[in-house]
Amino acid sequence: MKAWFLAAGALVVGFVLGYITRPAIAPAIPGSSSIVATSRSQPTDAEATAAFRRMKTDPLFRTPEAMVTLSECGPSKVQFGIECAATIVDKPGDRPRNKMLGFARFNGQWERTY
Repeated sequence: MKAWFLAAGALVVGFVLGYITRPAIAPAIPGSSSIVATSRSQPTDAEATAAFRRMKTDPLFRTPEAMVTLSECGPSKVQFGIECAATIVDKPGDRPRNKMLGFARFNGQWERTY
């Protein structure tokens, strides 16, 4: 019984110390969480719209008339590329909705990652 408590205590201490020293142990690798340096660091609204229309998430949900307007963009904290606050209108006359979208450049073209 005593060994179980010691093991659990050591595990908790390890998690806490690992969380506290995480930035010192694993510093950011240059270029790993941000896009490769290009002349532009984010897609234009036209490029974002094209990437949004290309991404097929559901075969029944097509968005050939969707329009995307980007506002703030920055390095993604969850994967490679960037993430942008976007306003999306699925069809003319539809109500706009706000969503975070991820983008990255592949073969010289912006693609939506999420």
